[in-house]
Amino acid sequence: MSGLLPLIFALVIAETSAEALPLFHPALAWNRWWWPLVLGLSFVFWLGLSEGSARLVARGKSWRAMQVTDLALQAGILGWYALLCYGWGWSHQYRNFCVSLAPWLGAQLVLWWCMAVAVRSITGHPWSRFARVMYQLRFGVLPVLIILPFFDLGAWLARTLDIERWYTPDTPGGILLTALSIQGFLLVVLTLLPIPLMWLWGAKPLPAGPLAQQMQAICQRLGVRVAGLLRWPVPGGKVYNAAVVGMVPRLRYVLFTDDLVRDLPPEELTAVLGHELGHARHGHLWLYFLFATLAVLTVTQIQGPVAEIIRPWLSEPPPGVTPFSPQDPLGGMVKGLAALLLLALQWRLLFGYISRACERQADLAGAEVAGDALVMGQALKSVARLAGQPENAPSWRHYTIAARVAFLQRVHADPDLGAHHHRQVASMRNLLVALCFAVAAAWAVNFWFNPDVVTMRDPSQVRQALGAWADADPDLGAALAKADQGDVRTLSAWVNRTNDLERQRLARWLLALTVEDTRAAYRHRHRLRAFLCLSTGEQDWDQDIENTFAYVAVAGTDQPTAIDLTIAHGQLLPRLEERARRSEHHALWDTVGCIRFAKGEYTLAAENFTRAVESLAKSKNAAQLPAEQRLLYRRRQEAARTNAADGPPVPLPKDWPEPVSQRPAMTTLVPAPATGTTPAPVVAPGTTP
Repeated sequence: MSGLLPLIFALVIAETSAEALPLFHPALAWNRWWWPLVLGLSFVFWLGLSEGSARLVARGKSWRAMQVTDLALQAGILGWYALLCYGWGWSHQYRNFCVSLAPWLGAQLVLWWCMAVAVRSITGHPWSRFARVMYQLRFGVLPVLIILPFFDLGAWLARTLDIERWYTPDTPGGILLTALSIQGFLLVVLTLLPIPLMWLWGAKPLPAGPLAQQMQAICQRLGVRVAGLLRWPVPGGKVYNAAVVGMVPRLRYVLFTDDLVRDLPPEELTAVLGHELGHARHGHLWLYFLFATLAVLTVTQIQGPVAEIIRPWLSEPPPGVTPFSPQDPLGGMVKGLAALLLLALQWRLLFGYISRACERQADLAGAEVAGDALVMGQALKSVARLAGQPENAPSWRHYTIAARVAFLQRVHADPDLGAHHHRQVASMRNLLVALCFAVAAAWAVNFWFNPDVVTMRDPSQVRQALGAWADADPDLGAALAKADQGDVRTLSAWVNRTNDLERQRLARWLLALTVEDTRAAYRHRHRLRAFLCLSTGEQDWDQDIENTFAYVAVAGTDQPTAIDLTIAHGQLLPRLEERARRSEHHALWDTVGCIRFAKGEYTLAAENFTRAVESLAKSKNAAQLPAEQRLLYRRRQEAARTNAADGPPVPLPKDWPEPVSQRPAMTTLVPAPATGTTPAPVVAPGTTP
């Protein structure tokens, strides 16, 4: 298995487990000294297993056995990495690609170090361990690894510049902007990637002479512009390979390893050049990018249904826990497993088929340059012989050498067979384009015409739509009415038995109604309370529900009830405080401060309101917020300090007009609004105004 596919799987594991809670004891997951011990013992284990396996394969001198052993060890590394991420929360604790992928990459380095023994024995090439590791690292996974820091940088900039709200996943503009940003970023990176790769690979121009002139003439004859024909030095062992790198002509390079240029006859070398130019002429790199885009679109569309099919086969969630909620211990792992299965099927089967078809089309270009398909076939056989590779050795991205040679022999006997294959690849390309447009259009139609999305932007429309829904579903109407009276059991039962679509619709509409008036939200707070022990299936919404309920329960009234205080302080406060520390969002600190104020913990509340003021000041959009928002935090800060100093009791300042006599004396220079003015509506906790 090449390094690229395991790297893609490792990325999926890291991404899908980042928001999942660890399966095992949290104390182990967050204990700092425990990680070095686990990783150290794991690497020792992998060293012993890989070294022993490599030595057994080296004795047998079987190329097939080496491939199977490598595949099994790669799968074992991925399983171990999944255990670290899903079981003990490695990627949950270290939420950036560079750090979260470090254990997987470390285990890969150990495997490559040990497998050098088998490669040296089977191929007869004098590979050193260090040279083999550097070869796999530089030419196997480096093109992807050097992209990952830019993703981490982008995420950091989004948080620092406070632009994450632009990419909100529940608005058409947010999703469209996210998709365009990712695709645009990838196009820019893939276009510029040859620049650092040529430097990191140590590529140099081919020496001037007849061979270089002949190759330049071949490029002109095929109509393929290249920025250079380069030597590809691979120190430490023999490598017989060539490659084309670059998606645009000005940054497109054709590389030949020194061993290939030295040992391959000139006529066969030009056939290899034709093969690489065929990839460029027929736009295979763009075809691969198109497939990757379609694969991502498909996974995002059907990952959820596939996960729902897999979940019952493992185990039922604990009583009262909704599948795939943050409280579901296997929810994140099942989603990751669904994504891995879909990607494995797409890349191993579909992309494998596409890649093999493109390689066969490139072989036809090599035959065109050589003037005879048999010469291209002989070049393939020579490369296999020099590399020590059996002609029948299978490859998921290429046909076997024997099969490729047999196809070229058939083309030599019947040239129309080559034209037929060109038409097949063209049809395949057109089908991919059509599928991309079809999947994108299906998503757009479903999203833009979804009433959940259209109505949630206007609270008046939400109220109207919710009323119509309650009329159409008497059970829901009765459940909402009972919830408003304080009995949430009926609504909890309705939420628990309904489907994901309706559960998420109700949650989004209830959240949309909370931003208008905190007092009105307080009257309907029990509707949100029904979701506290369940889940919408979306962790962000679950967290917003917790934040909003806690806020309106203590800040939406002058006298919070005992049960509301118990839920807000005893159940929700630890999670809210943890998220506030992690995000340093001013609204979260304000919610935490309000809870502590209502509980009488005035000193801690004053500290929380101070954090809210400081976080708001650091926010990039602080200047765009209304003055009343900043003033409210400061008034609450002063009230908490006054009460902590055993002064005359001061009630929590609200976000609606209060009598001047109830407001604490202000020591700041910010003037209090005149009586009767209406401050800006409160911002829903956990959101960015």
